[in-house]
Amino acid sequence: MTRRECAEAAWLGFALAALFLSPLAFALDGNAYYLQWQPSHTKEVAVALPIVATVLAGLLVATRRLDGLRGATALAAIVSVPLLSFAVAIVRDLPVARVLIPFWERPVIRYGVPLLTGGVIAGVLFGWPDTFRRGLVSALRFLSPVSLVVCGLFVGPGTRPGLVVFADRPNPTAAGATGPGPCSPVLALLFDELSFT
Repeated sequence: MTRRECAEAAWLGFALAALFLSPLAFALDGNAYYLQWQPSHTKEVAVALPIVATVLAGLLVATRRLDGLRGATALAAIVSVPLLSFAVAIVRDLPVARVLIPFWERPVIRYGVPLLTGGVIAGVLFGWPDTFRRGLVSALRFLSPVSLVVCGLFVGPGTRPGLVVFADRPNPTAAGATGPGPCSPVLALLFDELSFT
């Protein structure tokens, strides 16, 4: 395996890892406070992303040794979850998403569209596995710059101070502190707008 092939596998592994995390990154854009995103979460992503990218790059290298239908099927299995994750992130942010939701509630569309899409993909995969494989790799190359956008979206909230800035705790060294005193009742009213259509 040449250096160029290793570099391409590493880049595509990184792109797949970023595509998988794209729904979270897109949700953070403007909603970091709602999601209670802390700088420590960005550090966790910074550790997890290279690990996942390395594993995916290794799997991509392993699929190169397989030929024909086995290689195309293995590649499809590796990239399917990151690509579906990215597709969900894109569809969710489309301006027509609210219009499409009522149509998706219909069983004919909800089950018909995935079955039809899966049938077309399976037909191309079994009929022309080498073409399917080349097309899938080309699609990954085309989508790979999105990984830089995803990383940028994680960096923004990670550079801001933490959202939880104050915790009310009694000072045990204060004069007259003999232990926890009576606590007045607290009524918490929660409203989650995501529960409504």
